[in-house]
Amino acid sequence: MIYYEAVVGSRCFGLELPNSDVDIARIADDWPERKHEGIKHYLQRPREVVLSWLTYETMFPHSFQWLFPAEVLSSGAVTDFLVTHREEFISANLPAVWEMFWTMGNGLRANASQYYQQFPKRLTYSTLRFDTLARFAQGVPFAQAFKPGEEMRQKLLAMRRCELPLEVALAINSEVRNRAEKSAGFYRKSVDNQYLSNAKRELERLLF
Repeated sequence: MIYYEAVVGSRCFGLELPNSDVDIARIADDWPERKHEGIKHYLQRPREVVLSWLTYETMFPHSFQWLFPAEVLSSGAVTDFLVTHREEFISANLPAVWEMFWTMGNGLRANASQYYQQFPKRLTYSTLRFDTLARFAQGVPFAQAFKPGEEMRQKLLAMRRCELPLEVALAINSEVRNRAEKSAGFYRKSVDNQYLSNAKRELERLLF
């Protein structure tokens, strides 16, 4: 049974290239964890694993793509609950959001001079993570902050295609990182354990 299905990956951000796979996330039973059908790449995870991501019991940065996908393909009670409450899942644990995005941004930024030419996607997604932190702290809903604005998207596409010199790409990344760092105080808020506990119980009811 498929409980939830959505298009994730680079299409979440408008950063796909002509040869990019279509990544499809699924909460489902009796499917392999990874399955290819042409350009479609299915990322199947069992219910209990995704539940642990959503309630921050397991930290998995890419789980945000499941909540804020390029397109939701499924329907039903689970889908409705996730779409309706996804902003609340973010607000319930801002320290974890900061930790995952900041850590990922810095990790992908490391050794850029060594990796940029061969793996420009690393610096691209590092910049995007910092941009999301900065914009969300400015009051932009997470669903919008998670995706780059058009001007930034064009810069990130040029970066991903390695069309920008390394020094230009690093300057963009450093500027956005500085904005994110200045927003760190916004994320130092108490975790809403009561909300997460209630949400977990409701998802358990819907999923099991």
